[in-house]
Order: sequence, then structure tokens, then C-alpha cells
Amino acid sequence: MNAEIETLYPAIGRAIIGVVGSAGGKILMYAEVEDGVVSTQVFSPERGKIVYRFGGGELDDLVYDLWTKWTEVPGNQEWRAMVYLINENRKFSIDLIYPDKFNDKADVVARRTAAAQSALGALPIDYSQAQASR
Repeated sequence: MNAEIETLYPAIGRAIIGVVGSAGGKILMYAEVEDGVVSTQVFSPERGKIVYRFGGGELDDLVYDLWTKWTEVPGNQEWRAMVYLINENRKFSIDLIYPDKFNDKADVVARRTAAAQSALGALPIDYSQAQASR
């Protein structure tokens, strides 16, 4: 793996935690990327629901930087979405969704809802706290 790419993984994690603040527990970031476009959303379970927040700013920049550097490595396939999960112990896992597994027939709300509820539980999603990153 590329050293530049390796440094982006924990930087993305720190930016995700920065969006949520001091909340403990699992945190999930769902991102969709294509040439010139990136969108990041952050989800965390809180008091019986999943709270949604915009990623934006630094998080968008870091994810797009990772996507760009990833696609520059010979042999790497371009991906369309990323699911970045931080567990209670602050360990992370990353799933990249490639075009052949990306459901472009569904809208973005359905895709990100499915990712959030798959990782965090079938809780209702609260969009009332959506805001740009801190």
C-alpha cells in the first residue's frame, strides 16, 4: 500500500470524530465519490436513534484526497462509495464499494440509510441535527 494513502485513514477517522464531538460509541461515515464530486455523512447512535450529521469541509477533502490517491496507484480499481466504521474502542474498518456493487438505481438517501442501519442497527434516523462539520 502507498504511504500517503496509509496516512489518510487515521486522518479521516479524526475528522469523523471531530464532526460528532465527544460522543462515545460507534460512529459511521458514509461517502460517495466520483470525479469532481464528494459527499460525506456521519451517523452515530444516540438515545435510541441514529443521529445524522453532514461531513463537509475537511472530511470531504480528506475522502476526496484518498479517492484521488487510490485511483493513481496502478492496479487499484476506482471505488464509488466508502463506509468507514469506528467502533467503541476507536478501532476502524473501511469498506470500499466498487461500481459493480454500487446500487445506482437507488437514491443516495436509500444507500446511506441502508449503510447506517446495517452497521448501527435498525433505529430511526434523526436528521434534525444535520449541520456542517464543526
